[in-house]
Amino acid sequence: MQRSVMKRPGSEQSRIPHILYIDEFPDFLCNPTLSLFTLYRKYGVGTVVTAQNLEQLNATPTSRRTILSNCTTKIVFGNLSPEENEFWSNEFGDRREWLYTRDMTMKGEKPGNQFLMGESSVSDVSYGDFKGIKWGWKKNFELGKLQALKFKNCAFKYKDDKGKSFTGVAILDFMPSKYKEPHKVKNFDFSKFQGGMIGDNVKEPKEHKGFKPKEIDFDAFSDDQDVNPIQTDVTDSSYLFNNEDAIIYDIKKKSDKE
Repeated sequence: MQRSVMKRPGSEQSRIPHILYIDEFPDFLCNPTLSLFTLYRKYGVGTVVTAQNLEQLNATPTSRRTILSNCTTKIVFGNLSPEENEFWSNEFGDRREWLYTRDMTMKGEKPGNQFLMGESSVSDVSYGDFKGIKWGWKKNFELGKLQALKFKNCAFKYKDDKGKSFTGVAILDFMPSKYKEPHKVKNFDFSKFQGGMIGDNVKEPKEHKGFKPKEIDFDAFSDDQDVNPIQTDVTDSSYLFNNEDAIIYDIKKKSDKE
């Protein structure tokens, strides 16, 4: 798969983007598969993987750090363990907002009295002045908010084209049943990405019997053979070419005047 990806024609800007989806990715996690996250982007291949929890990403000493640092888009569902709640709360970062305190009093309140909110109306509550106003940082997702995500809800984090991070809550749903119906199988020819590998769809090089510009089949040679693809037009030449690549002057083709 790596050879097929790295042999894709074009440049980083011109290659057609492709997306690779891997469900239950920890079953395939090893050192070779880490190149999905470190190399494939420049070849126009994006990767989407899923895992049940963070512990499943610890297959190698560096796998968890490599995956989390290279995946800028992260989607998390609820029902997490306490350790994962804390990790994702820190991962989703903080937001900057105004922090302040404000006193709230109820009309007719006396020391020792107890009020039930259901027995008081909004008009019975008064607020004091703002105190300690300042800029501060607050978690985008507190621990309880992540744990209490509803069914079909998820927390997400992604970056836009300018590198700015965004977080929020998204509502997902299941795909309609029509997508579960059998579909026609599509076959793709990957032989052009094999880079000269000998296979069923690759021609084997023919035996080289000398240089004949008009008879050479350049498609029959693999990439590692040293063949000059420049052909010379000798239709109006007064010279001949023999099988040893030498030039012979043919006197018979010259007129008597010459």
